[in-house]
Amino acid sequence: TEKLDSCFSGGYFDITNEPDLGYPYLYDEIPGNEWKTQQLVRKIISGSFKNAPDGLPGNDDCGTLSAWLVFYMMGLYPACPGSNQYQLTSPSFPKISIELDPAYYSGKNFVIEATQQPEENTFIRSLLLNSKPYKKFCLDHETITRGGRLEFNLKHQP
Repeated sequence: TEKLDSCFSGGYFDITNEPDLGYPYLYDEIPGNEWKTQQLVRKIISGSFKNAPDGLPGNDDCGTLSAWLVFYMMGLYPACPGSNQYQLTSPSFPKISIELDPAYYSGKNFVIEATQQPEENTFIRSLLLNSKPYKKFCLDHETITRGGRLEFNLKHQP
């Protein structure tokens, strides 16, 4: 935790350096520090991206930063290439529906929903997956492709 904290507080993290993209999600791997991922993601989004011609920081190599932003705002992040795991953080929207192609997936859609206003509430109080308590800060691809609902109960403070 101390090494990660020093990375961010010491100015060693740079969102435009693509190998750094997953750094905020490393806090999800340290029990009790998941709130730091949630806080950092929101800080990065609000501080580095904007709705303007120069709204993307750095060079958006083949859409990497754009894709990162979309995943982050959905509350998901594909942590490692070749892995079927997505790390979780609080979504930026009240509701997101991912339509699944029936030619490839058994589910019709996967819905991500925040029960409190995500603009004002950054931190995850609890999670429900298909109306059942969910205690992990990661989700596998197969769970998403079966369809269902992931509900984020958010709060204002960590």
